[in-house]
Amino acid sequence: MRRLAKYLAIFLAIILVIFVIALIVASYLFDQKIDSAVRVINSKQNSFVLDYHQSSSSLFEKKGRANIKVKKTPLGEFILPLDVDTTFGLDKVNIHFANVPGEGAIDDITRALNLPNINFLGDINFYPWELKAEGKVKTNALTINLEDGNCIVGENLIKLSGRSLNSIEIETKSAGLKCRSFTKYNELDAYNVELLNPSIVLRPNLDLKKKQVSLEKLSIGFDTLNLDASTLYLIGFKPDDHVKDPTLRDSFKLDNFKLNLKIDDVDKRQRLLSDGKMSINFAFPHIKEGQEVPYYDLKDLVYDVEVRDFNLNQILTALKKHDDTLVPSILSAFTAPIVLKLNKFNFTHQGGKVDLNGFTKLTLDKETLRPTSIDALLKAKAHHVFVDEFVNSQYQQGLDDYLKSGAIKRNGDSYETILSVHDKDVSLNDISINSSLEDDEEPRVIKDLK
Repeated sequence: MRRLAKYLAIFLAIILVIFVIALIVASYLFDQKIDSAVRVINSKQNSFVLDYHQSSSSLFEKKGRANIKVKKTPLGEFILPLDVDTTFGLDKVNIHFANVPGEGAIDDITRALNLPNINFLGDINFYPWELKAEGKVKTNALTINLEDGNCIVGENLIKLSGRSLNSIEIETKSAGLKCRSFTKYNELDAYNVELLNPSIVLRPNLDLKKKQVSLEKLSIGFDTLNLDASTLYLIGFKPDDHVKDPTLRDSFKLDNFKLNLKIDDVDKRQRLLSDGKMSINFAFPHIKEGQEVPYYDLKDLVYDVEVRDFNLNQILTALKKHDDTLVPSILSAFTAPIVLKLNKFNFTHQGGKVDLNGFTKLTLDKETLRPTSIDALLKAKAHHVFVDEFVNSQYQQGLDDYLKSGAIKRNGDSYETILSVHDKDVSLNDISINSSLEDDEEPRVIKDLK
């Protein structure tokens, strides 16, 4: 047992020596090859020019100054100076960088716009034993003064990681922002805007040889978006204007927002997949005559859609055009018919659930952009509370006619129907409603009773 432990200790010592030798070699190569590496970077692209000057060097740490110059920008030449500190460790090589306060184009822009300084720092880590790299940049929190208020912007973090162009992931996180007006309407801020914890995750798939790009994942989310404002402010009244109701305020809330996008390949074409969830509350107005008006709620809204089939590269090429051929060029990227699948769309309103799902197959004339054929099917089920809010005395007779004919059915607390469209033929629960759609008077159902 002691002999095994001795051999193991010798083996570990050898491995450690190899790692140390590798670090020494890497440190030496950095000193010898950094200038040629910078030249290679500059020769491989013409978007920017990089230069690096080393200020100090030890066996496991190198310090210097890097300057990134971008000549062609809307603001002229853009220069970004960075202090760079490179360290060599057993498990990784770390490049720490930070902006140089008071220098560079970013500071020039913020001074010209009378904005606070934007400071940032970051790290790039290389893991040679895992063949992996990652980087991150962090910006400071700042306060932006507005004409009638201010915005407090929280810290922001950008992370990038991957092993190749096919496994890159970019992630951004932010503490969010809070904006408010110092102007008062009926003793309340003219407006308040709050966005908490927004985040974006992007995972593209790049194939430089085939010049193709696809989207493995795009995820956008945030915890809360609150918009609250005086109605009088929104329509242009001043705080001291005499109005009938100075208390009017509007409010909109979006909570637990999550949206996912994906583009994948199907038989050398692409399809777009998207799903998401959120809760929506709004009231216009939310305060009237000094009293709070309840929110109109769409809680736990969930959707899942699919659009197919198209050529993504054709669409990207079409978007570069700035003429009348833009829309036809985009449409030509789709395989006829354009298919839209609504796999899921549901939410809860005042405790009652609304559920929709179906599909549409649409063919358009690429010159006139008018539909030449359409096939659609939509299954709908809605709690009576949601439906009754939209049905008043003007439409009650029409709803009663649909219920009587069977075009719409009442099942417990919910209304149910299946909408079918085939070109100009439209039906609900297999009952034609073409005549009622063409009637200028109140919609009615005509059914051949047999």
